[in-house]
Amino acid sequence: MPASVIARQSKTIVLQIEVPIESNNMLSLEDGLQRALNEAGVLGTQELLKLFEPPNNEPIVLNQQKWSYKGKVLKHYETLYGYGGPHCQDSKPTNLS
Repeated sequence: MPASVIARQSKTIVLQIEVPIESNNMLSLEDGLQRALNEAGVLGTQELLKLFEPPNNEPIVLNQQKWSYKGKVLKHYETLYGYGGPHCQDSKPTNLS
């Protein structure tokens, strides 16, 4: 895998990419770089989406309305970096008021 998450801290995530340089063709080298950067973008987006999960699956209170948390659901994401594939992510909350 050319991209990976190395560390996740409270204010930052650290991503690492591997770019193959086995070709003597500049176009192939650029394609390899683009694929690695796209994969890093998808991984970074996955990490950022995790920031919006409510703690302990507790109901969300917004403007004095209580919303339930349905847990993670399987979703497909199209990102700026290409297709992100199937990922589990939060579903939309349901109004309990």
